[in-house]
Amino acid sequence: MKKRKRISIINTYITKKSLFLLTFFIFLIFNCSSVPVVRYYYLNYDISQNNNAKYPYVLGIEKFDSDEVYDNDCVIFRDTPYEVKYYVYKKWASYPKTMVSEKALEHLKASGLFKSVRFYPGFHNIDYLLRGYIKGFEEWDKPDGWYAKFSLECEFMNVHNDSTLFLLRTDRMVKANGKNVLEVAKSMSICVQQIFNELTTKIDEALAESHNE
Repeated sequence: MKKRKRISIINTYITKKSLFLLTFFIFLIFNCSSVPVVRYYYLNYDISQNNNAKYPYVLGIEKFDSDEVYDNDCVIFRDTPYEVKYYVYKKWASYPKTMVSEKALEHLKASGLFKSVRFYPGFHNIDYLLRGYIKGFEEWDKPDGWYAKFSLECEFMNVHNDSTLFLLRTDRMVKANGKNVLEVAKSMSICVQQIFNELTTKIDEALAESHNE
């Protein structure tokens, strides 16, 4: 009887231990196989709205293009000019060329330079055309902190005589307030705002010159 009782106690112990191990492994597998959270980042900055058209023209904006390396929604980062790296679970809300095109439309609509600003081509006649090409849209990790860098090439054209009024090649690099992608997205928004402020000034100067001829 004592032997049977001892065997029963041992079996009970083994059963409890096995159950504990099974529960532990299930917990481990569940946590290891859980899907990481994907985070999405937007461009956002305040734009002052001017509803008084300075010039009686319609501007068409072609959807911007980009170098192939930026033709995806992953946030890109670098710590050297010779290598590009991608975050897997940190993404832009849409492709950089899409976000920047939409910001260009929003920014130039609010500038008060034109009576209308639209994406081109469309079912509307236009007087001027803006083309843009993104040459840089990335996080730069440096010893003194993380930065956002935005590089853009633009062409501003008069469609009536098929002439280029100016070409603009410019870039901005703004330091983030912390070493995380959210702060880089904020700095990238500042980069985009500064470049579109520069572009708006160039367009105003070109229109003033051609308008007074």
